[in-house]
Amino acid sequence: MSDEAWLGGLELPPWRVPSWLADVEPPRTRAGAPISEDARLRLLRALERGGEDLARFRAWLEPASLREHAWALVEAWAAHGGDPRHRWVFAGLRVVSDDELEERLVPDDATAEGARAVLEQQRARLERALSTGRDWSVADWRHQLVDHPLLRHLARGLVWTADGHAFLVEDDGSLADVDQETLTLDARARVSLAHPVEMDDAALAAWGERLSDAEAVQPFAQLARPVVRPGELPGDTVSAALAELVDEASLLAAAAARGWVRGEPDERMRVRYFHKPFARPEVYAVLVIAPGLGRAASPQRVVEAFFVGRPPGGVTFESAPRVSLDRVSPVALSEVLYDLGAFG
Repeated sequence: MSDEAWLGGLELPPWRVPSWLADVEPPRTRAGAPISEDARLRLLRALERGGEDLARFRAWLEPASLREHAWALVEAWAAHGGDPRHRWVFAGLRVVSDDELEERLVPDDATAEGARAVLEQQRARLERALSTGRDWSVADWRHQLVDHPLLRHLARGLVWTADGHAFLVEDDGSLADVDQETLTLDARARVSLAHPVEMDDAALAAWGERLSDAEAVQPFAQLARPVVRPGELPGDTVSAALAELVDEASLLAAAAARGWVRGEPDERMRVRYFHKPFARPEVYAVLVIAPGLGRAASPQRVVEAFFVGRPPGGVTFESAPRVSLDRVSPVALSEVLYDLGAFG
């Protein structure tokens, strides 16, 4: 597959390309094809610069492959001596979420007090993963969660899904479905947390009984998570016109707890939105507030929510093309509708 025509107009990096870069497999497009070495170099430059060039790469490349490429660069750089002049290596990590960064850096050993802190941090991150639909490769999922001496205790209390099959992690690390049949995952599968909005009442009851039989305690309310089943929603915007005013501190605390990221300021230096990424398919929810966060604290009202296909910008967030609600996953819609109710 030939590279996109727009690539020729992008900058190549000014630094000398290290020989070890050839050992790192390039990322793949959303169609599954690896990109050329020339395209990869232009990607590395775009990762340094950010902005519209990086946004075009994000739209073109498969998100999980882009993240895996970022980690592979860091690992190869370290294996070849970690030249401090190669600062561009770490620019690639801008495509990796803070949760994933911290998760990969969780220590294998910790004091009792440290272990409690780690478990609480990771519990919150896993709950955000359920909310946003984040997934893992099978290898990363096993290494970072199932086989980790601390985090495996969290993993065993949750219902997971891969390739359309839901399952638990047994005490011995094996996988089993709701009928206790052993399950083997394809090494190429993606693993995510099962969301209750995608289960019917019978499935929820069966998994609840299965967890009870296994004496497994859920680290957070996964099966009992409140869901909103919206049915068919027209258009591309969810109005919150009847939302009440809330004080700024309460809004900021609630938004952070639910995984919403504070937006960029507009030309009047007001922040008028929050955004939240969702996977499968990759979209960004935008939560619009008024009058906006400025220098002085003031009561805020949630105005509306909508979805866009790329990270929103400070001035242009309202004019970005919106994704039709019928193309948004039930998980993303349920989470955003639930949050709208919680914010006012």
